[in-house]
Amino acid sequence: LNVTDTENNTATLTRTINVGTGPRPRLVPTMITFEPAKFEEGKSGTITVNITNEGSATATNMEVKVWHYTLHTPKGLIGTVTTFYDEAGQPITELAAGESAYCTLQWKPSSKGNYTLRAYTNCTDQTVEEWESEYVVVDEASWKAPLLYGGILGIFIVVPLLFFARRRIASGAGSIRRVKKEKEGKK
Repeated sequence: LNVTDTENNTATLTRTINVGTGPRPRLVPTMITFEPAKFEEGKSGTITVNITNEGSATATNMEVKVWHYTLHTPKGLIGTVTTFYDEAGQPITELAAGESAYCTLQWKPSSKGNYTLRAYTNCTDQTVEEWESEYVVVDEASWKAPLLYGGILGIFIVVPLLFFARRRIASGAGSIRRVKKEKEGKK
């Protein structure tokens, strides 16, 4: 800092000033779990996201967004959660520094495959969204394989039978003929 008075006297003063922020919350997703462990396409399952406030202030207006990713590209928002529960299962609206909570949401995957799900956390006064990823396997719907194999089996059995029946009907072998008996005594 350079200072000049009314007499044109100058002086220099050097001071170190630390600029910081006050206490802030920092919600961090610590774990993502699935129920069931393997999803099935077309059937709902539950995604649970555990969070911890690793900041120095109480978190309010908490939010978790869960996204479906392919590699590093977001493919779609699965859902946003604003209802949280403490470790005893009671609903909460804020999370003190050092405390943990969880939230859940339902998901019904539309196709089979290996999915990467990423949970982002945020709250009032949090400066950076934190995130955690987890992988889940989605199996093919249980009704698809029997239907496919039944269809293939039906084609291999029904189609040849139809060709065989058509040939018999065309040759007359498959028709019923009535034969009239002549009455005795008529000659």
